[in-house]
Amino acid sequence: MKSFFRLCVCAALASLFAQSALADGPYMRFSAGAGHVDEDEYGDFDFELGYIGTAAVGYSWFFPETIADVRVELEGSYRYNDLDEIGSVSSDGDVQAFSALVNGYFDFRTNLPVVPYIGAGVGATHIRHEDDGRGGAIASIDDNDTALAYQVMAGLTYNMSENLAIGVEYRFHETEDFTLSRSAGPDFEDEYNHHSAMLTVRLGF
Repeated sequence: MKSFFRLCVCAALASLFAQSALADGPYMRFSAGAGHVDEDEYGDFDFELGYIGTAAVGYSWFFPETIADVRVELEGSYRYNDLDEIGSVSSDGDVQAFSALVNGYFDFRTNLPVVPYIGAGVGATHIRHEDDGRGGAIASIDDNDTALAYQVMAGLTYNMSENLAIGVEYRFHETEDFTLSRSAGPDFEDEYNHHSAMLTVRLGF
């Protein structure tokens, strides 16, 4: 019985180690989670915790003689947060962000199916902002603008097989200055900084 148990344990460990890397080639990735707008970089606006969803197509390269594999992908994403307060006054509104970025990743080699990675991306984000103008604002904002955007990512994936990986990721997304028009008075100009924590699924094909 003990020999049979040891054999089962060894077989399970061998299976885990055999799944330590995804096959190289094209893939699709989907992510979803919660996101927070950094109010320190977004005027006097205080937003509630919101959500984020992303989808990407990419290609991964497996390098057996190095410490990391490489992935490059084209990603589209959507972020949404309700407005809570302007200054200290409760207000109504929201901010939405639609992004298209090119991302690059390093997947660090391990002898386990758990793979740590880091990444960065650059592209554009379209900001859509709406508020009712309360809380000391000169006037309401109902406008949109597009700005240069970049982001950094760090996470862990668990390789279920050569073609399936699941994981968790932290992401920081930032834009250059964008400009929105008020219904009256001077324009509003600021940056958009967004922190998110997500679950990810990557499918190779």
